[in-house]
Amino acid sequence: MQFTQLMLDQLDEQLKMWDIIKKQQIPKRGWINLIRTSLGLSTRKLAKRMGVNQPRVVKIESAELNETVTLKTLKKAAEAMGCKLVYGIIPQETLHNV
Repeated sequence: MQFTQLMLDQLDEQLKMWDIIKKQQIPKRGWINLIRTSLGLSTRKLAKRMGVNQPRVVKIESAELNETVTLKTLKKAAEAMGCKLVYGIIPQETLHNV
């Protein structure tokens, strides 16, 4: 039991750095759209960078909003925009309260 408690304590400590992420709202049009438009990329230009056609980028942005996009696709889009996909599972409070 003490080992499990120690593991939870250590993991909770590591996850504290992600607390700011919990407060972050998902952009209204999604992260891909926000970063793409901020970079001045059209869907056509992003499609070219990703090696897909333009309608596919529109579908990817829609899938992100519907929470049906795959991690593989998110990673590919991120890399095409010079970004890195960061994926994680963060407890609402601490793991001790689960």
